[in-house]
Amino acid sequence: MKDCTFYFLKNEYFKDFPSKGLLENKEPTKEAYHGRPYYYVLKDKKNDIYWMIPISSKVNKYQKIYDEKISKYGKCDNIVFGDVSYKKRVFLTILSKKSPTSKVVR
Repeated sequence: MKDCTFYFLKNEYFKDFPSKGLLENKEPTKEAYHGRPYYYVLKDKKNDIYWMIPISSKVNKYQKIYDEKISKYGKCDNIVFGDVSYKKRVFLTILSKKSPTSKVVR
């Protein structure tokens, strides 16, 4: 795997590690070739594992959560907005949403 790259997890990953708050694969639709969420990979060099950071298209949902945290705490360090393929997306850096892995499908 390459650090700082986008990946999809294999369906087997979700069978081996049933969801505990992770984004799950969904059935393909006319609008989406496949229903897999994609992840941004960061390598933890200290522990030699890769962290898969989920990326969501639910910008409005997370914008509301982000705004509430900014209002309440003055900061929000677990939701990051960015552009992916010219579309606004949300990087969910919430520790409970990230998952370590060593096998992925690109």
